[in-house]
Amino acid sequence: MAVHGMHAGRVDVVGEVLAADVVRRTALVRVGERPPLRIAFAPEAEETVTHALRHRRGTHLRIQGWGEFSDTGSLRRVTTVEQLRLESVGVASSETTPRSIEDVLRAIASEVPQEDWDALPSDLIENLDHYIYGTPKR
Repeated sequence: MAVHGMHAGRVDVVGEVLAADVVRRTALVRVGERPPLRIAFAPEAEETVTHALRHRRGTHLRIQGWGEFSDTGSLRRVTTVEQLRLESVGVASSETTPRSIEDVLRAIASEVPQEDWDALPSDLIENLDHYIYGTPKR
């Protein structure tokens, strides 16, 4: 059914939640490069929407329902939300799982040439305060 250059159709899109209003139960969702869509959500979807907002770098929102499309097929607005689901998006594992301090230090140490390690005093650990602050050796 076309009305003023628009037609209704099924919506199945995944987007990044940019903002959520839990009082009015609306959210702004960016799908691709187009301007953000404002969607209305049911009270039972609040946790799903706020989770997607808090974890927006790695979790987006899949929106299924009905919407209005332009004659060129571009989604103009979502008129009815039937289902909202969380979707993981491709984020490098180094961004989602922090490296341990041991791994970070090991990576830094591997960049130091062996001759620099060999030049360190043999009593460095026992007398670290001496070498850093000039306190008497133990």
